[in-house]
Amino acid sequence: MTFFPLGQNVSQNRTSRLDLDDQLLIRQMSDFISNVRSAAFGTICSALILVPTMARREHATFWLFWLFTLLLLDGLRIKQSYDFDRNSTDKAYIRKNVIYATVLAQGCGLNWAIAFTVLWQYANAGGEYLILCVLAAGIMSTALMQYRHLKSAANSLMLACICAGTGIAFLYEVHLAVPIVLLTWLHGIIVLYGVSDHSRFYRERLLEEIELERSEQTVRLLLHEYEAAASDWLWEIDASGRLVDITQRFSDAARRPAAALEGTQMMSLFVPGADHEMLQLKLRSGGSFRDFCIQVAGMDKETWWSISGKPLDNGTMRGVMSDVTAQILADRQLSQMAKCDTLTELANRLRFNEVLVQLAHGNARRKAMLFIDLDKFKIVNDTLGHEAGDSLLRTIARRIVLEAGQTALVARLGGDEFAILTRDEQSLEEIHALADRLIMRLSDPIDIGGRALHVSASIGVAYCRSATIEPEEWMRRADLALYAAKDSGRNCYRDYNAQLHELDRKRQELELDMRTALQDGQFVLMFQPQVDFTTGETSGMEALVRWNHPEYGLIMPGEFINIAEESGLIVSLGEWIVRDAIRQAASWPDNITVAINLSPVQIRSERLVAVLAQALATTGVAPQRVELEITETALLHDTNENIEILHNIRALGVRIALDDFGTGYSSLNYLRKFPFDTIKIDRCFVEDLLERPDCQAIIRATIGLAEELEMKTVAEGIEHREQFEWLQASGCTAAQGFYFSPPITPSASQGAMPPSSGAVIKHDFASILDADKANPGRLTGS
Repeated sequence: MTFFPLGQNVSQNRTSRLDLDDQLLIRQMSDFISNVRSAAFGTICSALILVPTMARREHATFWLFWLFTLLLLDGLRIKQSYDFDRNSTDKAYIRKNVIYATVLAQGCGLNWAIAFTVLWQYANAGGEYLILCVLAAGIMSTALMQYRHLKSAANSLMLACICAGTGIAFLYEVHLAVPIVLLTWLHGIIVLYGVSDHSRFYRERLLEEIELERSEQTVRLLLHEYEAAASDWLWEIDASGRLVDITQRFSDAARRPAAALEGTQMMSLFVPGADHEMLQLKLRSGGSFRDFCIQVAGMDKETWWSISGKPLDNGTMRGVMSDVTAQILADRQLSQMAKCDTLTELANRLRFNEVLVQLAHGNARRKAMLFIDLDKFKIVNDTLGHEAGDSLLRTIARRIVLEAGQTALVARLGGDEFAILTRDEQSLEEIHALADRLIMRLSDPIDIGGRALHVSASIGVAYCRSATIEPEEWMRRADLALYAAKDSGRNCYRDYNAQLHELDRKRQELELDMRTALQDGQFVLMFQPQVDFTTGETSGMEALVRWNHPEYGLIMPGEFINIAEESGLIVSLGEWIVRDAIRQAASWPDNITVAINLSPVQIRSERLVAVLAQALATTGVAPQRVELEITETALLHDTNENIEILHNIRALGVRIALDDFGTGYSSLNYLRKFPFDTIKIDRCFVEDLLERPDCQAIIRATIGLAEELEMKTVAEGIEHREQFEWLQASGCTAAQGFYFSPPITPSASQGAMPPSSGAVIKHDFASILDADKANPGRLTGS
C-alpha cells in the first residue's frame, strides 16, 4: 500500500530545470534513502525481540497487530529506497517522495509511541523499566541517525516520541508527570536542535559540493568547447608515464582509437632521437615546461606536435598539445630561403659559412675551396641592364653546379662571386681538373636576348690536406689564390701557396706606407711622348706615375694603383698627379699637350673639377693643352652622373680622351653619349696587327669612325717600325710606344721636344734608350 504512485517517476516527461533548493532536496533524499534499509532492519529486529516477550504476558492480539503495522511501515520504507529515482529532475516527483518519507516517519514514530505507552503500563520492576529505557534510547538514536538528512521526517518522528512521553507521564505516574514531561521535552528539544544544527551543516556542505560540481561541469564544458573549437587538446599521464583520460580531440590528432591510446606510454608516440630524450628528461624531472616541439612517429606524413605540461600533486602530469606541423614546415622553408640565394637558387653566404665550419672542423683530410670571380661582369650588368646581368648569373650558376657535381656545395657569395666546397675527398689533380673544366665552360658564349655574351672567370684554389683548419684561414687562402689568378691575367686558376701570404703582407705594408708616401714626396711623374704621324713631331706627353719606395725602389703603377683605389687614397694621389702634371706642362712649349689618366674612383670625386680649375688658374696653362684619359670602366657606374661630370670638365676647356677603346662592351654607346676629343687604340690591337687581319680591320674601323666624328686617334704600344708605318698609312693621328721612347723623367723630357722627324726622334732618344738598358728596372711597364 502506498499513498502516492512512487514506484516509477510518473512525472518524467514533465521535467524542468532544478533550482538550488530542489538540488539540495534530492541530495538529502538520496542520503536518507541510503540509510533506510539498515535502520529498518534495526527496528524490525528490535520488534522481533520485544513482541514475543510481551505477547506471552498480555494482549497477544494487540502485539501481533502492532508488529504487522511495523513490518508494513518498514516494508514501505524499504520499497521506497528501491523505487526512488535519484537521477530524476522532476520537482513534483521529488517533493512527493519527501512527503511520503515524512508520512512513513510519522507512522513509525506513532507506532513506537503506542508501544512505549503500553509497555510503560506493564513495567513493574526496575529491570523492565531499564529495558524500556534502553529500547527507547536505541530507537530514538537509530531514528536520529537515519533521519538526520531529512529534517522534516526527523522532526515528525521526534515529535511523535515527545508526545508519547508526555502521555505516559500523565496517564500512569501522576506524581512523576512533571519531571517526566520536563525530561522528555528537554531531551526532545536537544535532539531536535541537534537535527536542525546537523541539517544546517549538512545543507552548507551540500551547497559547497553542488557549487563544486557546477564549477567542474563548467570547466568540463569549457574544455569540451575549447577542444572542439581549438587546434589544441588535453593530455594526462599517470606516475608511470602512461596516458589516461584520452579526449576525442587527442584521439583524432593521433589517428588512433581512444581505447588504444589509454594506458600507452606517451613517449612511444614520438620519433626517437635528441628531442625524444630531452622530452623524456623533462617528464622525469617533474617540472613544468612549455612549447616543446617533437616529431610524431607512425604518421603518413611528417607531423610535429608542441607540448606543454605541468605536474600535479599526485605524481601525474597534465598539459596541452597542439599540431604545429604547418608552422615547423613554414619555418624550415623560411630558414632554407634565408640560406638560399633567390636569384640563382644556390646556397648563399649564410649557408656557405655553416657548411664551411662543419667541413673545416670535420674529419676529411682532403678538401678544397674554390673562389670564382667573373671577369668584367660589371660591364655586362651596367651596359645591358640588370635583367641581362641576372640572366647571365643564373646561367653561370647552372654551369658551375653541373661541373661541380652533386656532392659539392656551390654558393653565391654576392655579386659575381661564387664559391665551391668539395665535401668528398678528392686529390689535388681532380681539383685542378675541375678548375680547368670551369674555366672552359664559363668562357663559352651565353645567349642573352639573342646576343652572345662572353665572360671569363678567375679561380682561386685552397686545397687542405689536414683534418681541421680554421674557417677564416681557409677562406683567406682561397681569397689570396683568387687575387693571384687576377694578377696573372685572369681567365685562369691559381693554387694557394705560402708565398701568397708574403705578397699579401707586402700589399698591406704598401697600403700603410702609401699613407705617408704622398706627404714624403715619394711619388714621381714620368712622361711618354706622343708623336704626330703627319709632322713627325712630339705633340704631347702622357703623365705616368711611379712610386720611389725607400725600401723596394721604383714601384710600377700595377702594384699600387689597385691598393690606392681600394683604400680610398687614389683621390688624394690623383689630385696630386693632376696638379703636378699641369705644373710641369707649364714649362713646355705651348703646342705640347699633357695627357693625364683618371681612375674610375677619381672621376666620381666631387673635388675633381675644382682641382682642375685651380691647377689651370695657378699655372696659367691653357685648358686645351690638358687632356684627361678615362677608360670605359670609369663610366660603368652612375653613367648619367659621370657624363655630367665630363660635361663640367669640358666646360673648363679641357680635352677628354677615351682610353683602351674597343676592349669593352659599350664603347660605341659612350661615343654617342659624349663627344670625346680623342680615341686611344688599345695596345692589344696594335701588337698583333701585323699577324692578324682582324686587328687590322678593327683599327681601320676605329680610325674611320674617329674621322667621321672629328676625333683624333692615338695608337698605343708601338714597338716596331712596321707597326708605325702601317698605322701612318692607315691615317692614324698620333703614336705612342717604346719605338719612340719609354717613359722618361721630367728632366729628360725637356730634350725630347720638339724633334723634326721620326728618324730624328729615334736618334734623339738613343742616349735615353742606352741609359734605360743600363737600368732595366726603369723600363718595366708604361
